[in-house]
Amino acid sequence: IMNKMLFLGPTFTMEVPTDWFVMATPQYQALFTEPQEVDGFQANVAVAIRPVEEQVTATDVSESAKQTQAKEYPDYQVLEEKIFDQTSPAIKRTYVWTHPELGKVIKQTQYFHKDKKHLYTLTATRLAESANVDNVDLIIEQMLNTFRIRIV
Repeated sequence: IMNKMLFLGPTFTMEVPTDWFVMATPQYQALFTEPQEVDGFQANVAVAIRPVEEQVTATDVSESAKQTQAKEYPDYQVLEEKIFDQTSPAIKRTYVWTHPELGKVIKQTQYFHKDKKHLYTLTATRLAESANVDNVDLIIEQMLNTFRIRIV
């Protein structure tokens, strides 16, 4: 059984495993990393918050991200795409690509959420194939599903 805690971000909350490392970088408001390397890689979930114009939609941003990724990521392939029609529509996309330096297939799931003035991009990254892939998928899914924008 995984121990979880409620992570309180500047304008969001999310349930995260208590044994995952948490840090912030200039690029990400929060970066959660699994405690052990598996097959030379640590799965992680990054949360980026950017101010955007009110007319920009999560759909616009996700489409533009897809075009960039298709250009920059070798063997880029979208596996699944969903639109959630909530108060603010969110887009969830799962894709794979081959990491040139690692020579391994990377699987990423991105969530795009938008409130009035901010775009939230959650990016979960893991190896497409590894010893603990099922467990990592469950953890990542739980983290993404518990993400909530906080009204501050």
